[in-house]
Amino acid sequence: MSRTFEFEDYKVLWGTIVKEKNIKINNFPDIPSGQLEPMSQIDGLKDIKQSVIDWAKDFTPKHHITPVVASSWLSTFSPNSTGMDIHTDEDHGGTISAVCWFEGQEGQGGDLVLWDPRWENPKLWGGVKGDGKYVIPFKPGKIVMFPSSVWHGVTAYTGTEERRAINMVLTFKNVDQVVSNDLLDDELNAVADKLGMQFDGSNESALAILKAIKDKI
Repeated sequence: MSRTFEFEDYKVLWGTIVKEKNIKINNFPDIPSGQLEPMSQIDGLKDIKQSVIDWAKDFTPKHHITPVVASSWLSTFSPNSTGMDIHTDEDHGGTISAVCWFEGQEGQGGDLVLWDPRWENPKLWGGVKGDGKYVIPFKPGKIVMFPSSVWHGVTAYTGTEERRAINMVLTFKNVDQVVSNDLLDDELNAVADKLGMQFDGSNESALAILKAIKDKI
């Protein structure tokens, strides 16, 4: 039997932290349908974004590492939607997943279902195996956070209004540094091609290219 340990604002399920926080949505900003990267593009979400980043620190003992929002997107379920199949968020490149519910009707489904990560992919079991799932009822103004590797899905939504949420994934890597390194590697590859050399990504290879440039100056 799976045991649940409950604390002030989070639970430990199957040894996995699941964090739930309530936020005020009275002045929630208007987010157009199809908005890309809402957490970084909508000014009115800055405070919520910072709160999510702060809460994500509870998922790692290395508190000197500041989490960053790697990606965010809108999730919209139309009235009488069938919900969402079981999946993980690992393909979005994150370590921690967060969902911010901000629009829709309570008590009409659209609930988040988390699956016990200790057993195999629940898709292989038809979505059922013992007591290995935990349901969090949909409620506008709630943020739920959990590891991106945890299998999860959404139940059918029967409300008469759209159910809208912002999904996001966070990483403990410095995304800006990763992007900068990728750009630098591209430049070194271009220079290496012009010199008739190859860049393999190592420091030794980079130094060899710099020496070749110095010799030509």
